[in-house]
Amino acid sequence: MNLTLKQLNKLITAFLTENESENLCQKWMDGSNQKLARSLVNKSNKPKKDPNAPKRGKSSYLFFCDERRSKVQGELKDGSKATDVTRELGVQWNKLKTSKKPADKKLMTKYIGLAKADKDRYDIDKAAYVPPVAIFAETSSDETKTKTKTKTKVGPARSKSSYLFFCSENRSVVKSELPDGTKNTDITRELGKRWNVLKADGKTTKFDKLAAADKERYQTEKSAYDNLVSVVSDDVSDEIVEEVKKAPKKGAKKLKKKA
Repeated sequence: MNLTLKQLNKLITAFLTENESENLCQKWMDGSNQKLARSLVNKSNKPKKDPNAPKRGKSSYLFFCDERRSKVQGELKDGSKATDVTRELGVQWNKLKTSKKPADKKLMTKYIGLAKADKDRYDIDKAAYVPPVAIFAETSSDETKTKTKTKTKVGPARSKSSYLFFCSENRSVVKSELPDGTKNTDITRELGKRWNVLKADGKTTKFDKLAAADKERYQTEKSAYDNLVSVVSDDVSDEIVEEVKKAPKKGAKKLKKKA
């Protein structure tokens, strides 16, 4: 259930007013309580993340932290908090960024390169990722059970891009060339690399033609589908009108009983 702060306030203030608790009502509307309520409402309405979606690319700073964290932990005193480690990593990162030493500049270039490569990986994975059909969860407060409804797709299938036609044709080939047990994300990443090479060489004509033909197919099917929906809607509306005309009026029944 999606709940807004306005709805929550209306519910609580109505309850307090009915129970003659004007003082509590004023306290509830206090700024600090409203701030807490807003954060709870926002948190409860926040959509769940797709666990299978591609992970975002890491920044150069995060690559630096991954490499230096254990070393910094060893340099600090025993019992140092995680916040102390993070603070020290921040200090060292800032020094590295502003350093004029050739070795430090080379190191900085390394982290920037890692971040760029990871961003490219994310962009490729995101472009190829097809999320599952939307699932809407409704939680019952009485039964504490989650009911799920699957959103049914209707109408013609959307057209595929040149890249997706390329993937459909080459996925099995790439999968066979990689070691057994290779993850789907690694297969997708390799497909993305090969696609980029193909694009750079200007050899995507075959897949571009397939995509253009599929786009034309989709537009034709969608036009026919929209026309069908329009006709069906009109027919259903006419049937409803006829049923209403045939239905006996409540007032007429009462008059017959009196007679």
